[in-house]
Amino acid sequence: MATQRDSPVHRDALLIDVLKGIAVKDLMTHGRPFVTFAPQTSTAEMLRHVSESTWQDVFPVVDAGGIMLGIVSADAMRILTTVRDDTALPLAADIMQPPISVRKDDDLRKATELL
Repeated sequence: MATQRDSPVHRDALLIDVLKGIAVKDLMTHGRPFVTFAPQTSTAEMLRHVSESTWQDVFPVVDAGGIMLGIVSADAMRILTTVRDDTALPLAADIMQPPISVRKDDDLRKATELL
């Protein structure tokens, strides 16, 4: 006999309920060093860090005080590898996107909605 769990509509609702029960902090990796960029970081330096990174897909852009101004994604950096005109290469500030953040006590449903 079919149940609500078998319905795609209700299955999505059940997944959302599961996400509400998991905190962001439960999935965070602690103590792992990560790379940040300053707004004036060159394309060459960003590409070097992206090629060396084995786990990081998003790179925060921070000011001198450590305040996050935006993010640069590894995908955006991969696009820059195709640029042939060295004079047109942007800085981190030129390609950063607005930051999106969640608190460690937020649940995964809220985090996925924000992201």
